[in-house]
Amino acid sequence: MINVIVWTTWVTLVYAAYRDLWTRFVPVIIWAPLVVLGILSMDLKVVFSAAALICGFIFAIYLLSHYKLIGGADVIALSLIALFIPTLTPLVCGTIPLGFFPLAVLINTSLLVLVIFISPFIRNMVTNTQTQQQGFPPIKNASFLDSHGMQRIQFLPILAIAFILSVLFGNPLAVVFGVS
Repeated sequence: MINVIVWTTWVTLVYAAYRDLWTRFVPVIIWAPLVVLGILSMDLKVVFSAAALICGFIFAIYLLSHYKLIGGADVIALSLIALFIPTLTPLVCGTIPLGFFPLAVLINTSLLVLVIFISPFIRNMVTNTQTQQQGFPPIKNASFLDSHGMQRIQFLPILAIAFILSVLFGNPLAVVFGVS
């Protein structure tokens, strides 16, 4: 039954990411199929054994939202992933379950966001857009906030990509550092 939840989560994330990209608004009703299937297939033994981790993760996600680092749909998405898929075995590389799957999703999302934030700087360093006398070249077109203070890089589309990467490969930091 976990495969149904994984696929439902991914389809829901893709549709929510599409809505986020085009309208900057994700209605709460979009999450209804995921909530219904998640409740029907919830493994209470796993949820109760990971209850402290799930609560701590949701609180940390709320803090990110409180400081306007992520939006409301991002909080809902990560909270539902934490509640309904607390553990998962990566499909491609890995035979043992990840310790806490939502953390792998958050780490993969953070790594993708880091690449997006750093790539304009690296591009400008490679193309050497300014003279050497002025120091580091500025990052062109990398204002990540619009005139209203909203983030221009939407987190939810990156989260959808990171979710599928986490399902396939798990946590890249755990692979690099040999942590299982």
